[in-house]
Amino acid sequence: MQGAVKRFTYTDEQREALAESVPNPDFLDALSKSQRELRFAAHRGFLTDKEDHIACMLQIVANECLVERNIRGNRRKDLKHVEKIRSMAWTLKHLLDAENCYRPTFGIAFFGLNKCRGHDGEPLYEHEILNLTLQKLIDNAPHVEGYFRLYYEGHQNQEFLRSHRPSFNRFVFQALCFWSTWTNERPGAGKQGGPAARFLMAAVNPVIAYASSELGNELRRGGEIDEAAAGELIARVYQDYVADDDPA
Repeated sequence: MQGAVKRFTYTDEQREALAESVPNPDFLDALSKSQRELRFAAHRGFLTDKEDHIACMLQIVANECLVERNIRGNRRKDLKHVEKIRSMAWTLKHLLDAENCYRPTFGIAFFGLNKCRGHDGEPLYEHEILNLTLQKLIDNAPHVEGYFRLYYEGHQNQEFLRSHRPSFNRFVFQALCFWSTWTNERPGAGKQGGPAARFLMAAVNPVIAYASSELGNELRRGGEIDEAAAGELIARVYQDYVADDDPA
């Protein structure tokens, strides 16, 4: 069990710097209402209070990173675990879909025909929601396995990535995903830096400093990042993961 961790929050000055590092989402002006919902579902909160929205989203992931900072993984066990989850989900889904003498399916036998709200707000039978959840586990298993393989291979072969805690790299990746949503652009990589690199510095350096001063923990060998290191993180952490997801 991980011990309780005091929650990290950005200071007022850090919140202001984060907001200033993210341009206003002018691209929304050219989108229809439905396109806005698809492209940037949380745009109302962002437009209402940009500073608070950015800080709150990043703080959630930062605190997850700080809780996970000492977790160690095992490639063989992690990949085996993913496969076991996929296999169990497949087995359970097919067992619940099977017909029987009592009800049309075992799913209906267990849940009846009770309706509740699905993920999109539409009414669905309880057994349908479970069926969809199990199918999502099955469908996502190859992607999760790919992330594990990419992580372990990258950390094994690249000294740059080995200098960072796994949880820190996940925080970097999520922060850059936020950047892409807020700006409608992929962050550019390279040691020359750029807008995304400066945003990343504003996002991660306070977390690195907090881990060191408050928790006595090193998230990154070398401490806080400069613009060149931020550009390299974009290339090694974000673009590698995105490239792995893109169809060849």
